[in-house]
Amino acid sequence: MTDRLALRLTLTTHIGVTAGERREPQEILVSLSMENDSRTVAKADDPVAGVDYALLTEEIRKLAKIERKTIERLAEDIATSLLQASTTSWVSVTVTKKPPLEGVEEASVTIERRREIKPVRRGPLLA
Repeated sequence: MTDRLALRLTLTTHIGVTAGERREPQEILVSLSMENDSRTVAKADDPVAGVDYALLTEEIRKLAKIERKTIERLAEDIATSLLQASTTSWVSVTVTKKPPLEGVEEASVTIERRREIKPVRRGPLLA
């Protein structure tokens, strides 16, 4: 399948290597892409048949409330959550932040995770 859904969210979280960096909330950007069969939604022109964006973003916002040291951990947690709560078999997650390093505009990590076997629907994120 070549259909993909992509979303970009701006979130606030406590993230950073040092306790000082984690003390104040930081704005981060999360970009995700996931395999998504769009045929049913397109044919019926019915958003109910597709991804519930509100539930999807709510789940990611919940994950952002947990303090972490690395953007890698946040990306991994988001990918794992999407694979567990949906029928998608492939996700790509990019987390971007402005690090506390002089002259460095941003740092980001992109991970891709794949599930080999599609499960029976476990959660409400995807139809």
